[in-house]
Amino acid sequence: MRRMIVGAPDFFFAYNATFRHIREQYGEEALRQYWLEMGREHFAHVTKAVRAKGLEALRKHWEELFAQEPGAKVSMVMQSNELELRVEQCPAWKHLRANGREVDPSYCDHCLWVSRGMCEAAGVQVMVEGGQGACVQKFREVRRRGG
Repeated sequence: MRRMIVGAPDFFFAYNATFRHIREQYGEEALRQYWLEMGREHFAHVTKAVRAKGLEALRKHWEELFAQEPGAKVSMVMQSNELELRVEQCPAWKHLRANGREVDPSYCDHCLWVSRGMCEAAGVQVMVEGGQGACVQKFREVRRRGG
């Protein structure tokens, strides 16, 4: 069964409010744990695919996800053991700002922590630079597939 990726911009409002609530009520560490678990559980199918097919599976995941996000401007460069995802215009950030929402200060951090939850068990290291609507995300294989 093909897993559907939902690209509904109004979910960005809920994510923003949820992230703010968890951070304010339980702290940064709880928020990071929430994101890690989201990556491990919700994206377990991606972890499994990356274990089997490597970074090509991750490239396909990002391609499908961003194709469903209105206003996304992204590009990817694949090398032998690294995938670089350049987010020139984050659809979430753009939508939140265009609708007068104050973006939670931790909002962009979810990209790093969710991706770590999703990728580390597949032997892929995650690095994120930038934020506030534009970033570079690097995914580097550090362990052979199948492990």
